Amino acid sequence: MQVRALRVRVDYKPRRVDVGALAAGRVKELVHLVPWDGVALRLPAVRVTGVHGWGAAAAAVGTEWLEDVAAHQRHKFVQGIKPVKSLCSVRAWSKLVASPMLCIRAQTASAEQRPLSLRQGFP
Repeated sequence: MQVRALRVRVDYKPRRVDVGALAAGRVKELVHLVPWDGVALRLPAVRVTGVHGWGAAAAAVGTEWLEDVAAHQRHKFVQGIKPVKSLCSVRAWSKLVASPMLCIRAQTASAEQRPLSLRQGFP
């Protein structure tokens, strides 16, 4: 069985957290602590052989995808948390705004390194 690559977007708002299970050490309950907003994942193509039945095939494909997400895309879940997502957006915009300012500073700095006779036209 072969499954093509997929793109998936996860929007998840937890309804309740099982505090007892979390206290008992069940790590999967951590999923229910924070909402994820627009986590875009790319699930790779998977080829499964040697399994019998749809249930076993689906489980094998799911396991492959979970391993890939855990190994290569787990940072996207952190970026999908609302406060972190806002910080990432602000950081991207600040880079966009800072880029022209850095060019202007570089030009000004190179102007200050010129001899005085050449700098007279520069601020």
